[in-house]
Amino acid sequence: MRSHLIIGVFLACTLITAGPVRAAGDADQLFQAKKWQEAATAYQAIVQAEPKNAQARERLATSQFRLEQWQAALSNFGEVEKLGGGSPVVYARAGIAAAKLKQEKNTLRWARLAAEAGFPPGFFSNQEAFAWLKDNADFQAVIATAEQKAFPCRSGAVWRQFDFWLGEWKVSTPDGRHAGDNRIEKSLEGCLLIENWTSQSGSSGKSVNYYDPALKKWVQVWIDAGGGVIRAEGGLEDGAMKLYGHRHTVEGEKLAYRMTFTPEKDGSVHQLLEESPDDGKTWELSFDGIYRHPEAEKK
Repeated sequence: MRSHLIIGVFLACTLITAGPVRAAGDADQLFQAKKWQEAATAYQAIVQAEPKNAQARERLATSQFRLEQWQAALSNFGEVEKLGGGSPVVYARAGIAAAKLKQEKNTLRWARLAAEAGFPPGFFSNQEAFAWLKDNADFQAVIATAEQKAFPCRSGAVWRQFDFWLGEWKVSTPDGRHAGDNRIEKSLEGCLLIENWTSQSGSSGKSVNYYDPALKKWVQVWIDAGGGVIRAEGGLEDGAMKLYGHRHTVEGEKLAYRMTFTPEKDGSVHQLLEESPDDGKTWELSFDGIYRHPEAEKK
C-alpha cells in the first residue's frame, strides 16, 4: 500500500512537470513549421502560465508579427524588452509593427534601438513600412546612426588621421631629384589605406595601413617586389604619423625600423624612413622624401 502511494505521487509529479515541457515542445514545433496561428495560441497559453518566460513571449510576438497582428505583436515585444530579452531583431520588428500602426514616436524609439544595435542602414531605407517617415528629420538621424555603426571608418575621427597621405604623389629627395611615384587610396569604406609605390628605378612595393581599435594604434604592413617586409605600428605624435616596428629582409635579418610622415602647410608630406642595426641604440637614414601632388609641381 505504501509503495503504491509513493509511485502515485511520483507519477503525479512527473505529469505536472512534463506538462509545460510538452507544451513548449509542441509550440516550438509549430513555430518551426511556420504555423503562426497555432504557434501563437500555444505560446499564449505558455506566457499565461509563465509570465516571465522571455523566449516564449518573443516567439508569441513573432508569431503575431507574421500574422500582421501589429498591436498584439508590439505589446508583446515591449514585454520582451522589459524581461531583458531585447535584441536587434526584436527592436527591428517592433519598429515595423509601430510603423504599420503609424505610431511615429514609438516607431522612432524602436528604430533608434535597432540602429544602435547594429541593424544596417539599408533596412531603414528600403523597408516599406518606414516609407511615410522618409522626410522625417528624426528618422534620417536614425539612418545616420545606422550608417555610423555599419561603416565607422567613413566618418570616425581616428580613421581620418592619415587622410593627409591620400592621393597621387610625385616624390622627390630634398635636393629635388625624382625618387618615384606613389598613390595612396582608400578601400573598405575608409577602413583601409593602400599604398602603391613605384621608384624611379622601377622597383615597386605596396602597403596596407589601418587603425586597429583593439591596439588603439595605426598599423602598416609593407611588402616589396624583392620580398622585403616591414611591419610597424604607432599613431599621431606632435601632428606627425609615427610608426615603429621592424624590417625583415629575404635573408631573414630583422632590423628595427621607424617611419615619420609629416603633413606640411603647403600640402606636401615629408617622409622619413630610418633603421637601426643595433635594435634602436643608433639610427641610420634609409629614405628622405618630399611628397607633392602632380598639379602642385606644375605651378
